Amino acid sequence: MATTAHHLNRRGAARRLLLALLSASLLGLPGMRAMPHVDPELLEGRVPTKAELSPSVEAAFLRESYRPGNVATLRIFNSARGITMRLFHAGPETVSTHGRNEMQGVPVTGSRSIGASRGHRLVQVPVGDWPSGLYFARLAAADGRVGFAPFVVRPRRLGEHRVAIVLPTLTWQAYNLRDDNGDGQGDSWYASWNIHTVRLGRPFLNRGVPYNFRNYDLPFLEWLARTGKDVDVLSDSDLEAARSGRALARAYELVVFPGHHEYVTTREYDVVTGYRNLGGHLMFLSANNFFWQVVRHGRTIERTKQWRDLGRPEAALIGVQYRGNDNGTHRGAWIVRRSKADSWVFANTKLGPGSELSNAGIEIDKTSPASPKGTQVLAEIPNLFGPGFTAQMTYYETPAGAKVFAAGAFTLAGSVREPTVATVLQNVWDRMTADGKRTLAARPAAAPVEAFFARRSYAPGAAARLVVLGRASDLTVQLYRAGHGGEGPMEGRQVGGTLHAAAPSRLTLPLGDWPSGLYYARLSASGRSGYAPFVLRPRRLGEHRVAIVLPTNTWQAYNFRDDNGDGSADTWYASPAKTSVLLARPFEGDGTPPHYHGYDRGFMRWLALHGKQADFLSDDDLDAVARGDRLARAYDLVVFSGHHEYVTTHEYDLVERYRDLGGNLAFLSADNFFYRVVRHGDRIFREGRWRDLGRPEASLVGIQYVDWNHDTYKNKPYTVIGARRAPWLFRGTGFADGDSFGGYGIEIDARTAASPRGTRVLCRIPDAFGPGKSAEMTYYETPRGAKVFAAGVMNFGGSALWPGVSEMIANIWNELSRP
Repeated sequence: MATTAHHLNRRGAARRLLLALLSASLLGLPGMRAMPHVDPELLEGRVPTKAELSPSVEAAFLRESYRPGNVATLRIFNSARGITMRLFHAGPETVSTHGRNEMQGVPVTGSRSIGASRGHRLVQVPVGDWPSGLYFARLAAADGRVGFAPFVVRPRRLGEHRVAIVLPTLTWQAYNLRDDNGDGQGDSWYASWNIHTVRLGRPFLNRGVPYNFRNYDLPFLEWLARTGKDVDVLSDSDLEAARSGRALARAYELVVFPGHHEYVTTREYDVVTGYRNLGGHLMFLSANNFFWQVVRHGRTIERTKQWRDLGRPEAALIGVQYRGNDNGTHRGAWIVRRSKADSWVFANTKLGPGSELSNAGIEIDKTSPASPKGTQVLAEIPNLFGPGFTAQMTYYETPAGAKVFAAGAFTLAGSVREPTVATVLQNVWDRMTADGKRTLAARPAAAPVEAFFARRSYAPGAAARLVVLGRASDLTVQLYRAGHGGEGPMEGRQVGGTLHAAAPSRLTLPLGDWPSGLYYARLSASGRSGYAPFVLRPRRLGEHRVAIVLPTNTWQAYNFRDDNGDGSADTWYASPAKTSVLLARPFEGDGTPPHYHGYDRGFMRWLALHGKQADFLSDDDLDAVARGDRLARAYDLVVFSGHHEYVTTHEYDLVERYRDLGGNLAFLSADNFFYRVVRHGDRIFREGRWRDLGRPEASLVGIQYVDWNHDTYKNKPYTVIGARRAPWLFRGTGFADGDSFGGYGIEIDARTAASPRGTRVLCRIPDAFGPGKSAEMTYYETPRGAKVFAAGVMNFGGSALWPGVSEMIANIWNELSRP
């Protein structure tokens, strides 16, 4: 790291003056106007301490959380020799943590030697079948340097336990003053007013320990372990991924925010508000929560506005809102006030009105006119930062039955080692998790109904066999056509009737004379539901002049379902020991194919909205075509709409021959035709990369896989550079050379020496994933008249409904589907 305290202190005098003025304002000194919304730490130039800059093995996991059985990716950012790594579970340990730059835990793996790093090395780390919680890697180098890299192990599905603990992973990064670009100041808005974004996935200072983790977060994790509480631990990303407040309410009766949860996205705010509105209980054990709106841009967050300035004051949700901060200069005890709830909140503590509880301050919250009607003040720290700057601990209930508790100061969770505080927290916990009249939030979590079709495609009029796993009494089954709006995660329109079955394991479903497309069964049983997709192929090839091949092999390769119950997902992405993938099985979760929403949904909706008719094929159907000549007679255009990474030799041969005969191709994603797979029965085996077999995919697609973003690089817009080379593509879009559109990445492709002669680059994302790693959208034609378009980014088809992109996809369809 290039950061030094000297470099960061060059404007110290001006900063100290501003801080003094602000402190005077906060404390209400004569002649000064109060500025209750200003945070002193927002003043330019908070400087890392010498301890924060301690030399270490700098490392971070690429994602905030992983499921049990996942393979996590750890990035080591600096050079070190003789590195050993061991993983730990934070919280259950009995060893005390004495420093801000250390983490203690219970080891969950042995020590593993991973050798040397020259900087930016990636290490694959298998995640075991461990309880949900906060974990960390401890890395030790031969020269004595030590580093820590925390990550969350989330539950396999929401609602494995009835209480969720949300850790403030975005706020941790907002306070991370690591200097990534070497300009002499931390890369956070806490270091400079000129910084508006923060990059995620960075190593923390303090040898990798999140800011104030020892004081704000660790005591609560220890309390959970010490009191034997089984909980689901979530990151901000996991909370953001919840389908809705209703989904969260079905999963949990209580959601706890134990730490400093200052920065949240609109999605998080909406989900938690919806959860509360449906009767879900909330505990906020710190202060200054849900204060700033942040917007994710790939792997960065941008701070935009305070929620109160967006018309959504945090007090309306929490009961209190941020009032002030004096950086810990003044601290005081909560004074218990008389309230309707004091009899149970302070039960078994000997506390009553006027009694003192613990010691707190630093940042404080207070009720406001936006606080819900009936909000009770349980305790106060009066005038802590001056007249009117009072911290308030509150509680309220809603007509829907929600119970919301807020500590109002830093930090009740951090003080839980005090017996009286522990009793108060236990009282509130018990009140919010008690049996009795249950709201929607307290209903037992419903596991999905798991099912799959025995074949991946059927012809119209066929009898489809549906296999249902587990117990599912009083089952209801309905069939839908995906992409046509309406029911389920694949937005389908119902076709046919409804089937009722008592306790089936195998059902036979008659299929109608329906258009070729992607269909799915929706299964419902006792409040549970699940989905099982299948392809309805044409009765014969060439019913329409365009074929759309869905990536059914790749969907299963990315299916992280644990089929054999060994605690590890049954895919080679979970473990190198897994050499094959089972094709006949449900998809993990609710049954939706992996990445469908990002890569496939947009194009499926575009087809329906524009009335486009095509023959839909699975990988099995393409594999069943005898020769490329037959494909060429049937279709003017074959579209690979999604991520088509895994293909058999026959598929590769077939499509290549089709192209050589003048057949047109469109690849709307990236990383296509990358691996060869061999099918044996209901399994596919990954055999090797096509480029290593002497058949680089660029020779067919025009471009080939370059890299994935390692969860580090945010999506970036494409820039048009070839509008004159293919004017048909940009017709009606308004795009000209130099214009930018969209936001793309995830995995990217670019030209190579194997690209066909005359391959033209139409759009580019320069250095999308670092120097020399650009994404390229291309087009080429062959002497036999074939036209081949390739998007070069993973989610181009997924963005089919975006303005401009919708017109581009229409142009591709019209240009390439002409005989």
